[in-house]
Amino acid sequence: MRKELRICWSAIKRKSQHLYEAEKKFVRCLEAVFNQFRKLSLYILKTALNTSMQPQSLSYKDLRTNFKKGLRNGNWRRQRFLDEALFRAAMWYAKNGGSIVNGLLMAKILALVGWLKETRGTRIFKRGFVKASEMLNRSEEEGVFVWAPRLKDWLKDPDYVFCGGWGGEK
Repeated sequence: MRKELRICWSAIKRKSQHLYEAEKKFVRCLEAVFNQFRKLSLYILKTALNTSMQPQSLSYKDLRTNFKKGLRNGNWRRQRFLDEALFRAAMWYAKNGGSIVNGLLMAKILALVGWLKETRGTRIFKRGFVKASEMLNRSEEEGVFVWAPRLKDWLKDPDYVFCGGWGGEK
């Protein structure tokens, strides 16, 4: 009987050691989850701050103004059929039924408005910004800034970024 108790006791000790290690792993995992949750809550807070700056409703006047801007700069012709249909339906509803207040619908329409307002210059600048950020990351990895330190300043200069966006796809 004593021998069996000793065997059980040693098994309990081993299991308690494993439990202690498992508990340490669990605590580390909880800390990681907490850190991710903290990052996520900061992201949600930033998103909430950004969305609080968006208008609470879209009126017909706002939609018509952006529609005209899209016609003038040619973005309306490049729009997909379903996006065009959604925008026209939103304009009709805003004209006949009042302003648009649904959050999901407003988010989609505001994305279309952003695309309609985009000019040739902003597209060039976006393309140049993507190229400049890729060059910055690649140059840091390959150590180019050791022998060309001014390149870092050039890649952060808006005029250089704009010129870098000229060549490329439309």
